Amino acid sequence: MMDSRTPKLTPLEAFKLEDDRVEFIRQAAKLEWWTILFMITVVVFMYLTAGQSESMKTALLEDVLSLIPPAAFLIGSRMAAREPDHWFPYGYRRATLVAYLAASVALMGLGLFAFYESSSSLISGSRPTLGLVSVFGYEIWEGWLMLMAILYSAVPPVFLGRKKEALAKKLEDPTLSADAATNRADWLTGLAAALGVLGIGVGWWWADATMALMISIDIVRDGTVYLRNAVGAIMDKAPSQMGEEHLPHPIIEDIRKYVSQDLGLEIVEFRLRSIGLFFTGYLSVDRVDSIEEEELADMIEDKFHLIHDLNVAYR
Repeated sequence: MMDSRTPKLTPLEAFKLEDDRVEFIRQAAKLEWWTILFMITVVVFMYLTAGQSESMKTALLEDVLSLIPPAAFLIGSRMAAREPDHWFPYGYRRATLVAYLAASVALMGLGLFAFYESSSSLISGSRPTLGLVSVFGYEIWEGWLMLMAILYSAVPPVFLGRKKEALAKKLEDPTLSADAATNRADWLTGLAAALGVLGIGVGWWWADATMALMISIDIVRDGTVYLRNAVGAIMDKAPSQMGEEHLPHPIIEDIRKYVSQDLGLEIVEFRLRSIGLFFTGYLSVDRVDSIEEEELADMIEDKFHLIHDLNVAYR
């Protein structure tokens, strides 16, 4: 029996994911764990070799922030799997949207900080220098160590990002897509850092900060897009296509055609919003005697597996 401190609300019935989507989430989680372990080693390596290079410092910061999106996905997907309770009667499915927002803020923060640091260095005319270091008794140019660290940090994210983006499209998961964009920022920043280090080597003092500035602008652009979409999802924006957020999700028109053409019902009102990995909403049609309201909702949810807890009413 519930006490007075428990809301007297009826939780939704627990929703089970399809087996293939469960497998996609398992694959994505495995990728995220590998990403976290790899990025920890990258942060250590980059910290030890950063020196005075502005682009290297930007790359180091980017690598630290890159730990946030995979952690956000792992936490969000685990919380979203929890069953609804009296305090969260609609479930924890929007935890993935909170994770999406966290990943987007991390990407945006990275770009803004990198933009500030690189532009400040250009304005001040800072001239970084790279000297010689002793490695196993040999004197080598410090830049070679930096380039080794950059190569180590930049190559794996190319493959990690592609795998994540493919899974993000299968799952319709914006958090995973934002993480894939962060991996893209990883290797782009690595490329800029490498060009900056080589620029220092040939005496172009401005090349280091210029490369960092150029790549920071691209990161800010990505961060702006993902942050806008994350806020839109939390504010119940209409579902849009993955990677084409200016276009409506095809499921909207598919449901309209199914209800109006296949079932022969006239739609009065129709609304959809995102709840993480699913869509929910409201549909009202002209009253019919052949199909019960609850039966119509079940028919739509059985045909469109991304739809959950659709509220159907007759007018």
